[in-house]
Amino acid sequence: MKSLFIMFYLSFLICPAEAVTTKMFKVLDTCARYRLGEIDADEPIKN
Repeated sequence: MKSLFIMFYLSFLICPAEAVTTKMFKVLDTCARYRLGEIDADEPIKN
């Protein structure tokens, strides 16, 4: 469910003709690190 929400949120931020933005990269990187267990849900996300 959480991944569906993230994909829904990102779909509004992504313009198909544009490259991946830095903000999107940070979101995807944070999601990947969470899935790999490098960070936990209680750790705050730094901007």
